[in-house]
Amino acid sequence: MGIERPIDFSKPRVLRCRCCGHRATFKHTWIERWKQGKEGCPQCGITSDNPESAVYDWDFSDLVSDDQTVLKLNWYHTTTHSVWPNPNFDPEAGLSTVAKEGMRKSGNPNAVENWVAKQKSKALHIGTYEAAIENMLRQLDTQRQVETQYYLYRVNLHQTSIVTPGVNQEPKSILGDMTLPELGLTPEGIYRYINQFEDEGSISLAIGKEAIASVQRITIPLLPDTSSLSKKIERELDAAETRKPQSQQDVLETIRKRPLMTNPYEETAQNLWDELSQSLPERLRPKFCRARDPRIRDEGNEAYSKVLPAA
Repeated sequence: MGIERPIDFSKPRVLRCRCCGHRATFKHTWIERWKQGKEGCPQCGITSDNPESAVYDWDFSDLVSDDQTVLKLNWYHTTTHSVWPNPNFDPEAGLSTVAKEGMRKSGNPNAVENWVAKQKSKALHIGTYEAAIENMLRQLDTQRQVETQYYLYRVNLHQTSIVTPGVNQEPKSILGDMTLPELGLTPEGIYRYINQFEDEGSISLAIGKEAIASVQRITIPLLPDTSSLSKKIERELDAAETRKPQSQQDVLETIRKRPLMTNPYEETAQNLWDELSQSLPERLRPKFCRARDPRIRDEGNEAYSKVLPAA
């Protein structure tokens, strides 16, 4: 078991202006205004639409700045794969015969083999608990696959893994296609970078598979059986199942020529979902709510407004 860091989705972030070099810590409320162009760099005034505007930086006092501590921390990853990393990963298995023929017709007879080798050399990515959860919410939000099963992995690293010196800016091609050679890593290597997309300003790791000592997995969603919230949900849903549906006077009653019946189980589940959403910082609530119902697309939506009251 590694060192667990306190979970905080609302912690302030460090921004560094690329134009004038101003570096400071800001709360999320200020950052959201900055993203909307309502705030500028406190020193030079440029706004977020400027190519030289601020980027997320990291707190120099972060535990991850120490090369040895990196290896002692718990790290996290979310994915739809029930086995990760897969020791029997075979990229070629996902290629159709037509796809293979097309690759070979490109003029390189070893095109398939080269592609497979590149897929196998890709770096794995792990980060803070917050980054892993935000990554899952982002994928649910963009891919609209609400029923997709996700898994949360807690990762422990080998104490003999090789940590590349320094903390780097996030590589431009970090979204899954950076290989170990491109990052200058061996299979047991670790590359630190500043996450610009999930848990912004935190340090994530690009690693080789052999840097992983062990993983633990849970399915999502899952609430601990001992949690008070879990017991509350169980009690309320059990009670909801015993209640009789109530007639609801609505225009649909006239259109359908029959009473519209409500589902008390679904109503209770929705109320509990709304309660959970309120425990998240405002910037994450839209993705959290859309993860359950992709029809919630903007602030004009009634359901969205219901679960996202004004701050």
